Amino acid sequence: MLQRGLIFTIISCLLASGLAQENEASASLSSSPEHIKKQIPSSFEQIGSRFFYISRFARKNWFAAADTCRQIGGQLATIQSDEELAAISPHLKRESYWIDMNDLVANGKYVSWSTGKAATYFKWHPNQSEAKLNNEHCVDLFQAEMFYGSCFNKNLFICEAIEEN
Repeated sequence: MLQRGLIFTIISCLLASGLAQENEASASLSSSPEHIKKQIPSSFEQIGSRFFYISRFARKNWFAAADTCRQIGGQLATIQSDEELAAISPHLKRESYWIDMNDLVANGKYVSWSTGKAATYFKWHPNQSEAKLNNEHCVDLFQAEMFYGSCFNKNLFICEAIEEN
């Protein structure tokens, strides 16, 4: 019963987040996959070898943040290495930022929401343990460390440009 309620809540949030618009985006872009692959959106900046959009003001729940990233031509960011985290960190305020990891499908099994693949890079804060609350399924980044929390918290967020295949 609890799982069915969680799934209903997730679906409701996804539908509601479709109404959300990121006021920070500097350009209105087509959502066709061909357009996204041909050009990096102008609101993204190159950090290291990839392109990212870092929310400066808009705080959203995890689902709305993921939807906003799609609307501006990307997806929530998946941090891939210590080097990438070190390159991104100086661009962040001392606040929490949503990234593309969660364990919504299976508790404790963190995956990328965008790809469905198991997450391969973690830098958990030392105080994070397996004794988390039942509603803590989404991962945020704070001060170059990862935390899990409620997907309904309102945080800033980091998007990455979708790479060409």
